[in-house]
Amino acid sequence: MRRLTSPTGKRVFVQPVWPNAGVESWYRSQLDAIVAETATDLVREITRAWERREIPVALATDSAIRAAGIAFTDIAVGTYLLLHRTDGQGWAFPGGHVEDGETDEEAAIREVGEELADVPPDATLHGARVTHHGAVRFATYTVGVCPGFTPTLLGDEHDSFQWLTPTEALALPDLHPGVRQFFESPSIAQDAAEPTKRLQVAMRKWGSESIRRFDDMAAKIARDFAERNKNATEVAMRAKLKAAGFTVSFRPTSESVDAFRKVVNWNVDLIKSIPRKYYDKVIKRVFDAVAKGSDLHTLTLELQKVGAITRNRAALIARDQNAKAKASFEQTRRLELGIQEARWRHSHAGKEPRPSHVEASKKGVVYNIRQGWFDPDEGRYIQPGELIECRCSSDAIIPGFVQ
Repeated sequence: MRRLTSPTGKRVFVQPVWPNAGVESWYRSQLDAIVAETATDLVREITRAWERREIPVALATDSAIRAAGIAFTDIAVGTYLLLHRTDGQGWAFPGGHVEDGETDEEAAIREVGEELADVPPDATLHGARVTHHGAVRFATYTVGVCPGFTPTLLGDEHDSFQWLTPTEALALPDLHPGVRQFFESPSIAQDAAEPTKRLQVAMRKWGSESIRRFDDMAAKIARDFAERNKNATEVAMRAKLKAAGFTVSFRPTSESVDAFRKVVNWNVDLIKSIPRKYYDKVIKRVFDAVAKGSDLHTLTLELQKVGAITRNRAALIARDQNAKAKASFEQTRRLELGIQEARWRHSHAGKEPRPSHVEASKKGVVYNIRQGWFDPDEGRYIQPGELIECRCSSDAIIPGFVQ
């Protein structure tokens, strides 16, 4: 391909090529459709598991001596919080005697407040499991907490704590008798572990299916996007050059093929990242809802917020990658035409324009296309559209006989 030079001997400034809005809209619609499908599947799986998660409430019986406590369970892995008592009664749940005039639930909340700090204030108590040891009746409530909850021991009734599964707890030689009865109850796994386990299974199923769906479609969407972007960029470049008095044609070259492959690979990776980030956010919202005792409607609203965040991220990917791909194809073709310099042009399209980009545009800063423009705010050389949310472009400069 011939190298373009100005017939007048003076530099010619060719109007900039901006990111194609139609390509961006198409890309966004593809991502939005797959995110919407994934969100629909999520609500279906959550609803199926959630409607079967209620924990049965045991009926209390009268006894001369009553005690109440709370079994905190890490809802992600099914472990329970046990405190080591300093009175020689071994490992137990936080709790203590029910005082006159108190209900079991009031006593459990009071005792835990005296023994532990940092307990989630909005934690919801699930129905008490009642056990007996000698003349003492124990009412143990279950509270789910999110992964990472670390209690702080108050007072001197306990000197350490640990998180154990029921099996690990039952292996302790000094497990409190009341707690041992709690774990040995035939239905404890069904009452406490199964609801969370069903949610875990539903989440894993949905997560694996969502990731597979995006992985399967990523290559095709990325290739279609790259093809549309390349074609739109080259059509616009030919039109701008023609308006400046130059007629060019583009053919496949090793450089243009390499640029195409890079754009495809960038976007395959980004598309595959969408469900993984979505999954992480969904898991947190679901288990937060379990810990707070939220209902299905409240959880659905929370998941809709996550879906909106994910759709916004998909829109950002479409917008950002459309600008980056255009810049990549444009740079490749410019260099093939022997165009070495360009003049920075700010788009004025962003809500929060970068001051340095606006200033470069006002000053008509000329930069080397292969090297890029030195952005003082970034402290490095960049290309138009390279930074996140940057939609800048540039005027191509056709060299004259005399520079």
